[in-house]
Amino acid sequence: MPAMTLREVRNQAAQRLVMDAAFQLMVERGYAATTMTAIADHAGVAERTVYNLFGSKTGLMLATIRDRAMGGASKALIADHQHLRGLEDPTEIIRFAVETNHRVASRTISLFEVAYQAAGVEPEVARALTEMEEVRFRHQGEVVDVLKEKGFLRSDIPYELLKRGFWLVLGPETFIKAMNAGWDLDTYSNWLLVSLPGLLLDRST
Repeated sequence: MPAMTLREVRNQAAQRLVMDAAFQLMVERGYAATTMTAIADHAGVAERTVYNLFGSKTGLMLATIRDRAMGGASKALIADHQHLRGLEDPTEIIRFAVETNHRVASRTISLFEVAYQAAGVEPEVARALTEMEEVRFRHQGEVVDVLKEKGFLRSDIPYELLKRGFWLVLGPETFIKAMNAGWDLDTYSNWLLVSLPGLLLDRST
């Protein structure tokens, strides 16, 4: 892999500063009240740099969500899938899925709350969130696929229904509703650990 140029290193550093600033300000102030000028000032870069890097405030918010969802590295997602496929105990597969969801939610959920509020007035945000949910469906569906391939998935409920159900209960909107009802992330994760085996697993496993 070729070494990055000085310009690429600087752009990468600027992206990180801007995304961190966007996350902090949008969570504190909300989407509408956070200006690109404020983000640039907080990041210590020129406003035109923010536009050059992300195109728009919506683009910046969505890039920040994606970055935090993957922990800043796309390779982490591949590593998670590889680890998942190496597990042979169905309860360990589910536990790993819940722990991964816990890790991602802890980094992203506060910004997802902002994004869902923005989606009510910004069609571009609403469209992007729909697309992101389908990406999440494909990635999280890997858990159901692995359970099926290893013979652990229940067969009395259609496979596609189980896959959508798993996607639904692990979704950011579901957790936000749980938070509004007084749950924290640990409570939600513990509920998933108790509930998912009954939802997904063949009773004979």
